[in-house]
Order: sequence, then structure tokens, then C-alpha cells
Amino acid sequence: MEMMHRLADEVRAVFEDRGYKVGKATELDRAFRRSRRSQSSLSRDLVLDAIEHAASGLGLGFKSVRGGAYDIGHITDGADRRFRVRKAGTNPETGQYEIVAGSENIMFIDDAEPESMYPTERWVFAHTTDDSGIVIDIFAARVLDITDETVPRLVLGEVIPLGESIYNPPTPGTYVPDDEDDLGDFDKEQDDQDEDETGLG
Repeated sequence: MEMMHRLADEVRAVFEDRGYKVGKATELDRAFRRSRRSQSSLSRDLVLDAIEHAASGLGLGFKSVRGGAYDIGHITDGADRRFRVRKAGTNPETGQYEIVAGSENIMFIDDAEPESMYPTERWVFAHTTDDSGIVIDIFAARVLDITDETVPRLVLGEVIPLGESIYNPPTPGTYVPDDEDDLGDFDKEQDDQDEDETGLG
């Protein structure tokens, strides 16, 4: 699981460097603050960008799958583990992580090879966020089943906290912080768009 620990480190590095832009972007228009949907979407995109950037350098597979979801592929401990990237919540009463299933699709792995020497396993690479959309916890867990509740949730095996691994030197292809400290041309493009719309008769 060392590669997954390293991947979690990369995600945290991205949010330390660029996570503030989530809040800055939602401040650009009050419509982006009508709900937390915009914030959640921006946070998810930043997580996916971090994973996509780091995965190849860490020897991990990363691809989109049915339903707009994303899987990380990693052969480890004698198994072909497919980690679905998901956001998790925390049960306020038990303190345990909870992940809404959405559908049963997560239990199916389309390209699994029955005759492979490595059995395929469904796992999650999951994260929680704070009220500002910044990633807090990152963990991995095997998906054992789906509950039969009105809102189905994933039944998880042992939760493995990820990150803060010690390795040296850094793996080639890992995240390098941006030199920019703002949204770059995003603000200018927004101003230009506002000017164009103002000039419409």
C-alpha cells in the first residue's frame, strides 16, 4: 500500500498549494454559493487532478469508468485492487466514515479478467473535506457490500488511513507546486465576460 500512501501525500500537497482557490472561485459569483454543490465539484476536480498528475509517476493506473466515476488500479498484496475515488462523510453519532453507494455499479469491474493470476478486489480511495472544501482525511478500505437502506451505503472493511509516509528521494513525476498564487487569467476572463454581457442591447 506504499504507493497509495504516496498518492495521498500528493493530494494533500496539491490542496496545501492550491486548495484556497476553491473558496476564491466560489466567491466570484453569489450563484456559486447557493449550495455547496459548486464547492464540492471544485474540490473533487482538484482531487482528480492531483491523482491524475501523480498516478503515472507512482506506477498506478487511473481511468474514468461508467457513470463518470474514476478508478485507481494497483496490483499489491497478491491482488488487483481497484480503488474508486469517493468522497466520504462522518457519522456524527459513531464517528465512523460513511460513503453513499449511489448505485450498485461500484461493485462491478468491467475489465476484470476471471483467469488472471491476480484476483480483482473493489476498494475505495476516499477523502473527507472541511466546510471550506479542503481535504482533511484520506483513507482506503475494501468494499464488502452495499446496505439495503433507503439511501444505500457502502459496507467497508478495515479502514486504512493514508498519507504522511516517509520516502526519499521523491518519485519522478510527483506533484510540483504552481508558481502562481492566484487564479491567473480566470479573474480577467470573468471581467471580460461581464463587459461583453453589459454591452449587449
